[in-house]
Amino acid sequence: MKKQLKTVLALALCAMMLLALCACGGGGGVANTKWTLTSVEADGMTIDGDMLAMIGMECTLTFTSSEFSMDMMGVAVEGTFTEDGSKVSMTAEGETLVANVSGGKLIMEQDGEKMVFEKK
Repeated sequence: MKKQLKTVLALALCAMMLLALCACGGGGGVANTKWTLTSVEADGMTIDGDMLAMIGMECTLTFTSSEFSMDMMGVAVEGTFTEDGSKVSMTAEGETLVANVSGGKLIMEQDGEKMVFEKK
């Protein structure tokens, strides 16, 4: 009986630690992460990652602690970013674009177009 109780307590503690790690591990933050473009939606059409790669439209977003760079088809744009909850504001060349981070995806929407990035 004592051995069974110890085993149950050990398993319960392991489960609690795993839940704690899941709760803080993702954090939703983008600092020190890299993202890859996985789909683009425009004019009612969706182009997935495989098709984007076929047409040579590869794009990555790389975040450091306070700066970001976007490399799209060999053209790089660099700037700074701030985070406020699930919103990431990226500023480059005097323009600011706000993206939402949710479920391992970073989503940028502007002028009816939507770009979806996934964390590498």
